[in-house]
Amino acid sequence: MLSPKGIPPSTVVMLLVLAVGCQITKAGTANETGLTLTPQVTVASKEEASVSTVPTLDKEEVYRLVEGLVRPDAGCLLPCWWGIIPGESTAAVTQAILAPLGVAGFFVEPSVGGAGGIEIVSSRDDIEIPINLRYLLSPDGAVVQSISVHTQAVRILEDGALEPAYGNAAYNALLSPYSLSDILSTYGPPSQVLLSVELNEAEPTAPDFARSWLLYPERGAILRFTGSAESAEDVVRTCPSNTFVDLWLGPSDRPDLFEQTMRELTDDGWRDMTPTSPYLKPILAATAVTPHQFYETYKEPTTVCLESPLDIWPPR
Repeated sequence: MLSPKGIPPSTVVMLLVLAVGCQITKAGTANETGLTLTPQVTVASKEEASVSTVPTLDKEEVYRLVEGLVRPDAGCLLPCWWGIIPGESTAAVTQAILAPLGVAGFFVEPSVGGAGGIEIVSSRDDIEIPINLRYLLSPDGAVVQSISVHTQAVRILEDGALEPAYGNAAYNALLSPYSLSDILSTYGPPSQVLLSVELNEAEPTAPDFARSWLLYPERGAILRFTGSAESAEDVVRTCPSNTFVDLWLGPSDRPDLFEQTMRELTDDGWRDMTPTSPYLKPILAATAVTPHQFYETYKEPTTVCLESPLDIWPPR
C-alpha cells in the first residue's frame, strides 16, 4: 500500500552503504572543484602503501571535492565506481585511483589481505556524511572482484551523541546521482524489488528499520535504501525516498557471485534468486504494490510512503 506522508528520523546511529562518481583527477592537477591534489605516496612493498596528506582541507573544501567525485560520467555506469570496474580493474590501478584522495584527509587502506578501501567524511553545519568504500580482490589477487559502498548522514547533538539525519538536504544533494529516483530513471525497472523490515521489540528504545532492495543482476548491482520504520496499529510505514543508500557491485557476468552476496547480506535467507528469510519479502507480498507500480511511483522524486501489514514481520 502506498501512503503519502513522511517518517520522522529515528534517534540512533545506524551503520550503512553509498555512492560516488567516477571522475578522479591525477595527482598534482586541479579537479572540477578547483582544488589541487598533490599526494605523497610511499610504497613500502608490493603489498603495502602509505599515504600522507598535503594539504589539509577545510570542511567546505572537502564537501566540494566529494561533490565533484560523486557525479558519474557516461563511461562509468554501474557496476563501475569511480572508474573501478569489478572483474577488470587491477589492485594497482584501483589503489592509484584512490590514493590521491588522501590529500583531503581521507584514509586510504593498503591492499593487504586481498582487500582495500577508503573512508570519506564530509560535513555541512552539524551534519557529517561518511562514505565508506571497500573492495575485495579475486582469489588470485589479479583484479577487483567486488566493491561495497556505504553511506549515511548523522547529526551531531549538543551532548556529542549522533542520530541519523534522514532527508537531510546536504546528503540528498551530495548523493543525488544515487537517489532512488535517479537509479530507477537511469537504469530502468530492476529485476526484483524487495522489502525487509527489522522490528526491535527486545529493545524498546532501539529504532526500527525498513529497507528497499533493488536488484540488477545483469549489472552485478545490489542497491539497498535504508530508512526508519514506524509501526502504528496494524501497519508498518516507511518512506523509500527518505533513506540512505548502500551498494554492492560485482562483475556483470558472475551470477554466482551475485547470489553469494545476497546470501551473505540476508543471513543466508536467499536461494536461487528467491528470498527465504521471513525478514525479506518481494514488494508485492509485503505491500500489495507491484514492481511496476513501485517503479512508476519512485522513478521521479516523491514523498509517497509504503505501508505493510505489521503481522507479517516477526520481531527481532
